[in-house]
This record gives sequence, structure tokens and C-alpha cells, in this order.
Amino acid sequence: LIRDFGKYLKQARQKYGYLEGTNIANIIEKQLYHKRVLPYIDLNLWLKATNKNLSQHKLAEILFADDTEINSTEKLRQQTIPLANRAITEEFIITLSSKPI
Repeated sequence: LIRDFGKYLKQARQKYGYLEGTNIANIIEKQLYHKRVLPYIDLNLWLKATNKNLSQHKLAEILFADDTEINSTEKLRQQTIPLANRAITEEFIITLSSKPI
């Protein structure tokens, strides 16, 4: 039973990107970077501070300028914005800060 559970954990970690020797903070950081969450938050803060606006389409063009093989506006709407909204919650920040670095 223990051996089978160990095999299951190893397979699950590989499937979901939790490889041996990594920690949750590194995985979250990579997701936040890959999906342009942190640059999106920075850009939104700058837009609010300067009282300016950009359309989602323009934000997507800026954030995903190097990724021409995707529909950047849809990626922004479906992945980046929801993750950014979650990333700025107190619960998310507390959870992330409690993980080993």
C-alpha cells in the first residue's frame, strides 16, 4: 500500500509539474511569470497611478508581444486576469509567504 501510494505521488507530481526538488513557491512563481500575471499587475498599478486606460486588446498586445502563436486577448481574459485577481488577495499572499523558499 505504501509503495503503491509512493508511485501514485510520483506520477501525480510529474503530471501536475511538482517535480522532486522543487517547492510550491517556485512553481507558483513560474506560473505567475509565464501567464504574465506580475507584469499585468504592475501595468494596472501604473495605469491607475497615471489615471490612464488601455483596452484589454492593447494590454494583451503589450504583455504577450513575444508570443504570436496565441490569441493574446483571450489568454489575458481567461488566464492572466483571473490569476491576477487571485494573486492580490490576502489569502493568496499569506499562503505564498508561508511556503518554503
